[in-house]
Amino acid sequence: METIIKDKIQWVINEVITNGLKWKAGKDLKHLQTRKEYGHIPHDFSIEDYESVIIRIMNDNENDVFLYHLKGFKKNYFVFGDGKWIVIIGEDTIMETCFPISGEYFEYLSKKKGYEYIGKVKEVLK
Repeated sequence: METIIKDKIQWVINEVITNGLKWKAGKDLKHLQTRKEYGHIPHDFSIEDYESVIIRIMNDNENDVFLYHLKGFKKNYFVFGDGKWIVIIGEDTIMETCFPISGEYFEYLSKKKGYEYIGKVKEVLK
């Protein structure tokens, strides 16, 4: 794994653990409401409950880490996945989204769609 990418992922994880999630203005509650409307989370979930799910996915040693980048992107994104859910966060620690994958996990997160498998969280944090 490229050291620069590994260092950046470590920094993103540490920033989120230390300072919490950063959302674009108003997007936190919008994402929360969307997940509720789709039935992905309970209707009584608070933003703190939702963010707890996100941080757990990012911080679980057995979860997967991907680099996500497509032509035209102005920054890299890191994707953390537990086989069912994914978290997409910018290299600047700005939260993009978190949702359950429909369909086959590794097919959804394929190289042809711009995802590059980095390894397990525990491998990145070594």
